[in-house]
Amino acid sequence: MNNFLKDLAAQRQKFLDGLDANKGDINLDIFEDFYPDQAHFLLELLQNAEDVEATEATFEIYQHGCSFTHNGKRTFNTDDVRAITGIHNSTKIKAVDQIGKFGVGFKAVFVYTLSPEIFSGEFAFRILRLVFPKEVSGDRCLGADTRFWLPFDNPRKVAAAAFTEIRDNLSTLSDTTLLFLSHLELIGWQVDGAAPGEIMRVQHSDNHFEVRRQVGGETATSSHFLKFDQPVVGLEKQRIAVAFALDALPNVQSFDPTKPLAKQFRITSADPGRVAVYFSAEKETSGLRFHLHAPFVPELSRASIKETPANQPLFEQLAALTVTALPQIRDLGLLTTDFLAVLPNPQDAVPPRYEPIRNAIVEAMNTELLTPTHARSHEPANRLLQARASLKDLLSAEDLEFLVDHDGAPPLWAIAAPQKNSNADRFLEGLSIRKWDTEQFVALLIEKTSEERRYSSLLSKYLYGPDEDLMAWLSRKPVEWHQKLYAILNEHLQSLERRKDGLRKELQQSKVIRLANGQYSTASKCFFPSDDGKDDDGLPRVDKGVYTSGRSKQQQENARKFLEEMGVREVGEAERIEAILKQRYASPNVKSRKGDLKRFIALVEKEPDKATLFKDYFILQGQDETWRKPEDIFLDEPFMDTGLSSYYDALVILERQGDQETEGDEYCYNEPCDTELAHTPLASSYVTCGVFIDKLVKFAAAVGTQTHLKPTQTSTGNHPHVSELREDYSRYGTRWTSSAIDVDWEIPHLSEALKDPSVKLTLLVWKTISDAPPTVLEAQFRPNQQYQTRRVPSSLALLLQRASWVPQNDGRFVRPADASRDLLPSGFTFDPGWNWLKAIHFGAAAAKKSEQHRQKQAVAEELGVSLDDIEMINQHPDDFQQWKDFVRAKAVRPAFPERTSADPRRREARVSQQWQEASVKEYNRRERSVRTSRTTVDPHPWLVDYYTNDDEQMVCQLCGNEMPFRKRDGQYYFEAMEALGPEQFSREHEAQFLALCPVCAAKYNEFVKSDDDTLAEMRRAMLDSDEPSIQVMLGSSAATLRFVEVHFDDLKTILKKEEAAGEAAETD
Repeated sequence: MNNFLKDLAAQRQKFLDGLDANKGDINLDIFEDFYPDQAHFLLELLQNAEDVEATEATFEIYQHGCSFTHNGKRTFNTDDVRAITGIHNSTKIKAVDQIGKFGVGFKAVFVYTLSPEIFSGEFAFRILRLVFPKEVSGDRCLGADTRFWLPFDNPRKVAAAAFTEIRDNLSTLSDTTLLFLSHLELIGWQVDGAAPGEIMRVQHSDNHFEVRRQVGGETATSSHFLKFDQPVVGLEKQRIAVAFALDALPNVQSFDPTKPLAKQFRITSADPGRVAVYFSAEKETSGLRFHLHAPFVPELSRASIKETPANQPLFEQLAALTVTALPQIRDLGLLTTDFLAVLPNPQDAVPPRYEPIRNAIVEAMNTELLTPTHARSHEPANRLLQARASLKDLLSAEDLEFLVDHDGAPPLWAIAAPQKNSNADRFLEGLSIRKWDTEQFVALLIEKTSEERRYSSLLSKYLYGPDEDLMAWLSRKPVEWHQKLYAILNEHLQSLERRKDGLRKELQQSKVIRLANGQYSTASKCFFPSDDGKDDDGLPRVDKGVYTSGRSKQQQENARKFLEEMGVREVGEAERIEAILKQRYASPNVKSRKGDLKRFIALVEKEPDKATLFKDYFILQGQDETWRKPEDIFLDEPFMDTGLSSYYDALVILERQGDQETEGDEYCYNEPCDTELAHTPLASSYVTCGVFIDKLVKFAAAVGTQTHLKPTQTSTGNHPHVSELREDYSRYGTRWTSSAIDVDWEIPHLSEALKDPSVKLTLLVWKTISDAPPTVLEAQFRPNQQYQTRRVPSSLALLLQRASWVPQNDGRFVRPADASRDLLPSGFTFDPGWNWLKAIHFGAAAAKKSEQHRQKQAVAEELGVSLDDIEMINQHPDDFQQWKDFVRAKAVRPAFPERTSADPRRREARVSQQWQEASVKEYNRRERSVRTSRTTVDPHPWLVDYYTNDDEQMVCQLCGNEMPFRKRDGQYYFEAMEALGPEQFSREHEAQFLALCPVCAAKYNEFVKSDDDTLAEMRRAMLDSDEPSIQVMLGSSAATLRFVEVHFDDLKTILKKEEAAGEAAETD
């Protein structure tokens, strides 16, 4: 062997001589730069021990050097010596079961020493200058062990610093150092002047490993892991692995191999998750919370994984291994929400090359029996639903199967993370778990239990009434379950803001309230039970157990609050009376009891707002002895003098005579006059019913009986002058909008009743119109707010104008126009200032014949108007006011339009470009000069746009008045006249034209366009003026030619371009 070392030394010396001959060009010190980390060589030595299947390795650290000893299964051979003294000439280059490339990695020791010594088997030698072996005396005490001695003799590393760095690195050696090694189970160290230390790997089962750290013979720390590994595809002697950190459960002091792992540990997050090529690559970041190992191609420093296609298959195999580990973790009882927090979620910053691991985990959780459920089983996530815990406790798996639509396996509840926005919660959200929470459940409950007609988007059809299957499902639930349901519904309702009112209304229409008899009702139709339990009044009572079950006071209170919010009420007098109404007064076959009426009256006296309770019940008896609703009864003598009997009696007589329709009477209704059946007077027997008449009358009026004749609002569709009222709407394109007005007034069947008038009937009409608002005498119409409202006398006013209904003392009934105030019977109150009398033309004929009329006629003639005109003004003050406003408006000159430019410089540039590209004016010499280029521009639309103001009026630039008339197409007629002559404008452009009325156009042509001197002055004035207006002399009178700003700017731009072009032409 001595000859081998001598021969090798001789070879290496030749190499070193060559280096020395190239000194400065080739420098072996570069290897120190490969290993910037402190004490990196420790891992290289441990790697050497692992490669030779050592189970134990020991470091001894002294102030002057470091010793490393391991019990590898073999010692150095000649190949090893060549490799360790060579460069990139490792015995492991082609060895697929060993770590790294020994030749370069070992060079890390030279950061601390210049002369490392190796004692192994037959070899004992020192390495100098990285490659030169020199034989030294052997150590016979080693036996089969291998020992490295590293003196701290590198001048670039002070011995004290070397000692400290190595000591600190050994004392902080990571627990994962041993985790992914196959053979090395113990690493010990003895530091000069300190207690000895060691870390050891203990395998408790196939996948359960413990890394224990001891100092001075005592256990300092203990870390437990679940490790799963498998051979690398195609490199069976190499392995890949994933490891999950375990954390002891509370009150677990030490590991007990006789107990299940899940009873002692939970999987916890590694912070951070390490990536190892046997030893951790310190600078490599996976973004995961568990450890990975694979025989990656690392960077030379081993601190990170190299970006190379050779590594990609290893990432994919790690993804598959991780998925394979999940069922094993589940079977160990450790696939819990704690473990879900360890798995990568969508918000984790996972580098792209580690994404296959995350994707594989998510796919497996979605499709395999791996995702934890609320029932503590494991199912594919795509089968699971997520909701709040209270709803999961309410609805069982059988309930979900019944309630939720599904194609394959019925849905189940997923487990929920203990904390919102935690890592476990984020992971669950990244799975294919469908949200089916209280909102979806309530929507289903409403759809299936509502009494209202509604459209089901799920079934694509209209539904009527509650779903029988769901009601049967609901009825099988105990009262305790209903209490939970109502508490959940109350919590959901209170959590809403915008949709709370709408949801409350929908729930109020749903039959979800459990009654004491086991049936269901909407909330408004049922009541809370009484405290004594004596509920024999026939009112539907809520089952008391739905808000008193169990021991949870909070749940009981929430259930009760929900019932109150929905409208369940305590039973009071109003509720008892409502029950009586439903039992005895719901149809004309009334089963009245003595005392009912007094009870009704007492309730309305005490609570007037309860009067509406009676409107739909047959509580009053008519004179015909039939029971009627209040709206079908009217009051008159002997209870109060309303005169209504005269109105209805007249209609009854006409009906009996068969006079339901009269030809030629445009105010007669075509439908049968069935008023006798609809209205009847209150039975006179009530006078002796034992109730004071004034109380009875007050009650009857409050519940809706008729006490006076009232005009009714209707559409103008049947108005005699409907075509006049709706003239605007009949025009093509007119739209009916929400701002439309369509109002007419009538008193039903009054035209029939007045065919045979009586003084009592006409007095009723007189009083009715006297008390009515003036609006009942006017009909109004407009299709939308863009049109003026058209107003004419209402149908009621026209009827009263034309019918002979006003009584006179001589027994006649005459038209209002022919009536005399002095001949009115007693009781007909009269005030000449009443507008309604004027509206029906009362006394108009007689007035014409009076002296007063003649005096008024004389005054009117003196003023040059007629009395009819004055009367018309009095009758239509609003219309007259509109006419006056119109006349005044005509006298006011219209507003001159404004047009300004947002960017004058940009506009000037654009107009200059347009002028440059514009057609040059061309003329053909015939008998007269004819301009042939004018067709290239049309200034009319341009001028209309600029000189039409916001009131849609087009204004003349010279006189400032509105253009005089519109053409047949609705457009204004005006003259588009060029401002200057051909000498000033050589090209065609719209801005050169003026918008003038015909008169101003003629004046401008005569006094400006026909005078060359005036044109030159105008041109100069336009260029010099800072304001968009020019003073113009039109003969002996002065006028102002006004422009909108953008027009004036464009015109000045063109004049400047013309001026520049002229100067350029003169220069040429």
